[in-house]
Order: sequence, then structure tokens, then C-alpha cells
Amino acid sequence: MANDTSTGYSTNWNQSNLPGDRLITFSPVQWPFLSRITKRKIAHSTEFAMTAQYALEADAATAVTEAESVAGPTAIVYDLTNETNYIQTVHQSVNVSDISRASQNRLEVAEVGSSGLGYTPSPLASGRGDLLAHHMTLAQKQLYGTLEYSALNGTKTQATSASVGAVMGGILKSVTTATVDGSTGDLTKAMVDELMLEMQTAGAMFEMPVIYCNGFQKMQLTKIFGYQPASQGSGGVNVNVLVTDFGKWEIVVSRRIPTDDILFADMANVALVTMPIPGSIYMPDGLLRYQPKEQAGASEGGLLDGHVSIDFGSEKLHGSITNLSTS
Repeated sequence: MANDTSTGYSTNWNQSNLPGDRLITFSPVQWPFLSRITKRKIAHSTEFAMTAQYALEADAATAVTEAESVAGPTAIVYDLTNETNYIQTVHQSVNVSDISRASQNRLEVAEVGSSGLGYTPSPLASGRGDLLAHHMTLAQKQLYGTLEYSALNGTKTQATSASVGAVMGGILKSVTTATVDGSTGDLTKAMVDELMLEMQTAGAMFEMPVIYCNGFQKMQLTKIFGYQPASQGSGGVNVNVLVTDFGKWEIVVSRRIPTDDILFADMANVALVTMPIPGSIYMPDGLLRYQPKEQAGASEGGLLDGHVSIDFGSEKLHGSITNLSTS
């Protein structure tokens, strides 16, 4: 099973019209990071400020003389700094030949237009439904995956010309203040405690704390923090919440987190950012638009695209443990 990434359109010959009453995939089609973002922002530039930050002078027990009181103190001018991110373009074309659309053995079902997928209980019929709707749905899932991966792992890149594409800075890649290097060792409680203190010292707010990790590190967290009471009828431990001195952390497994890293994110300070194109009609998700394209020959299709990014406030609000053992 290999996808055709070069022809540019669907035909009867570059896709298998196989029977089956269930349409499934083992690619990651869950988006646990995106699904926990509750805020949406609009950008009007390809570079946008996530926060405008100021810093107060260090606290001190100041002795003020009578003379100084009469003269008055020198005014402090508080400067501001920005943490910014870039809008990233995501797009994918859909193009299905008329012959392949007409020759599919399919069962018409309701809701094809909104769900994009048609299912049939017959093992002799294709479960894909209308091919154009099918490919549009899969392209949409592909772009959601691109967005989730970029929001986590993107390396911040500025577009300096029309031939250079901007990439959003992913939250995991952007954390530099509160981060613990595992030095290729096994995850330990001491590492988690060290990170919690680093985050608290840096000013993290711990409002909606979520831990994102891959399956291997999830098992390590359960091994370290799990407790199994004696029982004759059941066994096993699954730690879904980690209680620390600085809040309760939900633990979420994501296949898009590198195996040697763990992200500690405050989701209350994370927002999806879109840069809408004036006059365009967007899909119900508000992120992507579909533009039908006039085809040169006997096919039908168009372009799915969006201009999106992530706003995580400041990297100081989040933390990470990196470079862990993976076996």
C-alpha cells in the first residue's frame, strides 16, 4: 500500500478499489494537542506578537532618607519585549478523474457532503463513497496532521522571499528557559521535580497543565508514579494525572511527540492563530478553505489551504524534558 505522490490526480490505475465494510487507517489521525486548544486568534500579518513582556526591578528593602523623600526618586522607564511567531501556509490539492469517479462500486449514503465519508455494510462494495469527497476528507486529515506536528515540532523560520516558506515555531522546540536535559538516561522523579521548580521560578502559571508524551515515556511515568494496591482480582496501573506541588497535570499520549522528549504545556495560554484571506469562504473548522479549480481535462478537484500558526504566549510558561532514553 503506497500513496501516489507524483501523478497529481486519482485514476482507476493508481488506487486500489478494494472491497471492505470498514475504512480504517493506522496513521495518526488523532490530534490531542489541537483538541485541547480552546482559544482562537486572528492575525493580520505573517509575523505576529504572542506577548508584550515587561520586567520589574528586583524587590528590595529600601531605606529612604528624609532628603531623598523631599527630592523624590528617579522615574523608572519599563521597557517591553516581544515573543513572536510566523504564519505557516498548509495546502494540498485534490484531483479525481471523471472515469475513476464514475466507475466506483459505491453505495450512496446520506451525509456524504458533511462527513465526507460513505460507509456500506456490504463487503462487496467500496467503503469510500464519493471519491472526491473521500479525497477531500483525507486531505483535510493530512493537513490537520501537518498543523499538529508543526505546532509541536516546527522550527521557527521566517520567509525572506517568495521562494522561502515560513514555518511556525513549535511549542516543544521553542522552550528554552525551563528545560531539563535527560542526557540519554531514563526518566526519573528527580527530573520532573527539577523541571517543576524551574518552571515555577521562571514564572509559569500552571493554569491548565498538560503533559504530552509518546507511548514509551507514558509507560515510564506510570512506572515511576504509579501505585498498585494489593488485589486478588485485578492488576496493573495507568497514571492519567500527575499531582505535583504546582498543580495536577493531565497526561496525554501523542505519537507526534519525539520518543526522547516530554512536553509540559499550560494549555490555558495556547491559541490557534489564523490569517483569513478576505472574501474567502472557509470550511466549518474555520482553518481551511476549499477552492474548486477549473481542470484542463476530464477531472474534478481543487485546493485545500490555510494560513495558520500557534500562539503559546511565552516559552517561559511551558517546560520540557529532552534527550531521554528510548529503550
